[in-house]
Amino acid sequence: MNPVTFGTESPTITYVLTPINAIHRAVVWYTEQRHPCLAEKVSLTMYDIDYTEEALDDLQYFRKHEQNIIVDGIDEQLRYEPLVETRNRKPMRANTIAEWELRIEAYRVLYTVGSQVRIVEIQRIGEKRGNAFFFRGRKTDL
Repeated sequence: MNPVTFGTESPTITYVLTPINAIHRAVVWYTEQRHPCLAEKVSLTMYDIDYTEEALDDLQYFRKHEQNIIVDGIDEQLRYEPLVETRNRKPMRANTIAEWELRIEAYRVLYTVGSQVRIVEIQRIGEKRGNAFFFRGRKTDL
């Protein structure tokens, strides 16, 4: 990634534009230009997404095509309103893994949300067959 330097006086601020930062900045800029009254809402509602080591291991179990579907679904569904119940997102019954479940085709993403720090933490990624969860091909009870 190429760093972008802001400011001409010393000291300068160097900010590395990751793809997510660049997309977010573009969305905020576009919203400010077209809909100024919504700009504050757009900039305040974005959540960061963190993956636990276990979730990353779960993700590696899937083929590359499946990984792309899962990661794109996580980004699309959880970036802005992870606490809103929808057809694909629902709170889970009490368990030791996560508070919420996201459905992406046959895959399930279990996650928790830190509302005050705006972080979605992906706990596990697997498949659901009937009422059973399978992580890395093994049935797991929640």
